[in-house]
Amino acid sequence: MISDEKLASIVPNERQIRFQQLEFYAFIHFTVNTFTDREWGDGSESPSIFHR
Repeated sequence: MISDEKLASIVPNERQIRFQQLEFYAFIHFTVNTFTDREWGDGSESPSIFHR
């Protein structure tokens, strides 16, 4: 088991610091609901919706 002292001394590396300094990032997720303008799908949507 790792001691509390060792855990308290953990610091982020340079790459992690640079990532935090970006202050902005995005996660974009497209599903069929993107095209039906619904938050939740019920499985009855046609796959052809993707071919608009």
